[in-house]
Amino acid sequence: MKKLMACLTAVSLVFSLVGCSNGNGPAVSKPNPGSGSEGSTDTGPSGTLVVATWAGTYQELLQTYLEPVLAETAPNVEVVYATGNDTDHLAKALAEKDGPGTFDVMMIGQLDMPKVTMNDLVMPLDAEKIPNLANVNPAYRDEYFVPQISSGGVLAYNENYVEKPDSWGVFWDPQYKGKIGILETSRHFSLYMCSCMEGAGSDWNQGWNRLLSLKDMDVKVYATNEQLGNAMASGEIWITFGWRARASSWDTEEGEPIANIVPKEGTYPYLSGACIFKNANNPEAAHAFMNALLDPRVQLAFAENMGYAPTVVNCELPQELNDRIGFTEDELSRTKPADAVYIYENDSVWLEKWNKEFIAQ
Repeated sequence: MKKLMACLTAVSLVFSLVGCSNGNGPAVSKPNPGSGSEGSTDTGPSGTLVVATWAGTYQELLQTYLEPVLAETAPNVEVVYATGNDTDHLAKALAEKDGPGTFDVMMIGQLDMPKVTMNDLVMPLDAEKIPNLANVNPAYRDEYFVPQISSGGVLAYNENYVEKPDSWGVFWDPQYKGKIGILETSRHFSLYMCSCMEGAGSDWNQGWNRLLSLKDMDVKVYATNEQLGNAMASGEIWITFGWRARASSWDTEEGEPIANIVPKEGTYPYLSGACIFKNANNPEAAHAFMNALLDPRVQLAFAENMGYAPTVVNCELPQELNDRIGFTEDELSRTKPADAVYIYENDSVWLEKWNKEFIAQ
């Protein structure tokens, strides 16, 4: 079936500068000298904006593509990146909840939003200050969250050794024993996949026995996406799961032929974006930053460089790129949103059980 334009797939999806750390929190990088315009008479937001984000390619893309766009409307804003992981960022935000905050903005996955909303850490967005929100697909809109990039879970496989599957059930096929790999942090999608195989729908707890049976397949567990991708590209493993944005990048001319599909049992979407803390020191600049995240030029840059589809309807991708990272109508019909609150309420139990009963195999 002909691929939809990736920027329209949202209709069916709900889906450093080197930093220094003082040991008490995430690394904070110096502002990009090009992100501010000294002496400007612009009346827009000004001052320093502290963004809690991930280091590496993601931060580099923000600096390269977002900051010039931000400077068009907020030339007097200097962006400072506090790099680290979500756990550390959230712990710091919670510790500072009742006083001045370190962060203005936090980059965060949509499924992690209950961690901030249910702890009353973030402010509602002011749509008048984020005019590009008007272009966000309605299925993605949220009172507290700006959705920046999107993808969806897929089954990835090596075409040299695996006949095209149509089900998550291939993970339990004896002929692939020892050739299946997963991420050490993939408990959510693992439980989802297993509950699908049990016909349990949204009750992921019904998938535990199925998940534990995967140990009989001598599953290899990898610490990072890079390690997992290298294992697929080299032929060390033949089957895994992940976001299509990642899986599509593993299929290179130099490596093994890697294809991916949405199984008949279905999948759920991935959304990542940003929120603004209630105790932000510069909420005006934070809203300007949010608006720049949704600019079609920034959306295109992340699609081209990271493989994540746009979340706005006014960003048109080149056909080849859309074919690689987009979803067909048929695939979208099998893509249903996960319940973020349900995950939040159960995850502490899942994490303990995952580490003790599955990872420590």
